[in-house]
Formats: sequence, structure tokens, C-alpha cells
Amino acid sequence: AARMSESFRTRMATETFQPELTPEGRMVWKETLPDGTIRIHETEPGTTAWQRAVIRVLGWFPIQWLL
Repeated sequence: AARMSESFRTRMATETFQPELTPEGRMVWKETLPDGTIRIHETEPGTTAWQRAVIRVLGWFPIQWLL
């Protein structure tokens, strides 16, 4: 448990993204790098184009009742 807790704490400190909306209404993800600089991602970090496409298509289906 202690190793898992430490691993989680380490990953959360180094791999966090803050979602935000731009003034134009687009979603971006801000990543704070270890040196304090901020990197802005315009696509969801850690996903492929294929994964984003599948999620977009699934969003067209009326499946909210399954959630």
C-alpha cells in the first residue's frame, strides 16, 4: 500500500493536466512541467486520434441512460 501511495503521489505531482476553456470556447489542457513552465495541449493528452474519433462518434448516440 505504501508503494502504491508513493507511486500515485509521484505521478500526480508530475503528470497532471488542468482543463480550461479558451475565450473562443475550445477545450485545452494545461500541463505544468517540473521546471515550472506551462505547456498547453489542444488535444486531450495521452490519447490517439483514433481514440478521440471513437469517443466523438459515441457521443452522437443516445446512451446517457447507460451511465
